[in-house]
Amino acid sequence: MPKRPSLDLITSELDAVLSLVSGAAIDAAVHALRAAPHVFVAGEGRSGMVMRMLAVRLMHLGLRVFVIGETITPGIAAGDVLVVCSGSGATAVTCMYAESAAKLGTRVIALTAQVESRLTASAAWCVVIPAPNKLDASDAGSRQYGASLFEQAALLVCEAIVHELQHALDASHDDLWRRHANLE
Repeated sequence: MPKRPSLDLITSELDAVLSLVSGAAIDAAVHALRAAPHVFVAGEGRSGMVMRMLAVRLMHLGLRVFVIGETITPGIAAGDVLVVCSGSGATAVTCMYAESAAKLGTRVIALTAQVESRLTASAAWCVVIPAPNKLDASDAGSRQYGASLFEQAALLVCEAIVHELQHALDASHDDLWRRHANLE
């Protein structure tokens, strides 16, 4: 089979970044999600797509989950959890959602590359994914374009959260499958 240098690059960069993600932060996110009456997710661009993928899996687990901005999304309240994702920690809309939710007593989980940021200022918990900023074109932290490494790692972190949550809820694959879309 021919060598795939691009895949080798991506997997080696992911391995390096993911090895630095805190297991305790993932555990805290699992605990918060498990206790939440409602879960909301938000993010812009590709980070928003990652949040939508997280929402699907949380729904499969039986959580009441909503994507901010969808017409059927109800109001958020104290005790709920909002999961937000922004590599820069400065995406204006995402930060505004986190700030507004925190003022209402909602607990915010931030997935970001920036430990100190506008986004983390509103967060009860942070899962730091130490990937380079999308504006860093130096190749110092990643040879991939933009924030690709952050977004890839964010998806895998979300999958790890879902996997841990599935075990915490003692949910089988059959349990999840019963909630899978069936009009395909």
